[in-house]
Amino acid sequence: LNDAYSGARPLSAKPSRKLVPTATPARKRASEEDRAQELAARKRLAALVSGGVHFKIKRDDDFVQAYRSEASSKVVAKLSGKGFAPEASLDLHGERAARVSEAVSSFVRLHHRRGARHLLIIVGKGLHSEDGTGVLQPALIDALTQSLCAPLVRGFATAHASLGGTGAMAVLLV
Repeated sequence: LNDAYSGARPLSAKPSRKLVPTATPARKRASEEDRAQELAARKRLAALVSGGVHFKIKRDDDFVQAYRSEASSKVVAKLSGKGFAPEASLDLHGERAARVSEAVSSFVRLHHRRGARHLLIIVGKGLHSEDGTGVLQPALIDALTQSLCAPLVRGFATAHASLGGTGAMAVLLV
């Protein structure tokens, strides 16, 4: 052990100073362009990754049920039952539809890494929307079936009334 420490020196007590550059308009524009390019690259990557995953989606009025081609519809049917107990939930009330994909993808990937299998994502029923129709549920369905998290999703269905009904989605991960 002493041989391993033979060349080690203690760190200096004085932290090094780092200069923070001030943002100039040109630099700010460049960072906005970089962000736009990064977002476009992420969308292309999501399309590539989710390209091999196909979901069967069934819609009946406000009820939605979707599952991967290789999954059993019986397993997914249990998601809308009273016995479904989510391990984590995400509330998207008030979120913009354009941001749903990123938020859902991050949430699903985080909880998949933690070992969770049952998630609840709340989108609301859209009662406060301009035309009274929810815009978050279609965005959520797209996020679960076509984003970076699609390979982690086995299926999803409209949640039981006790968990939010048509305003929430019960999700089963692989």
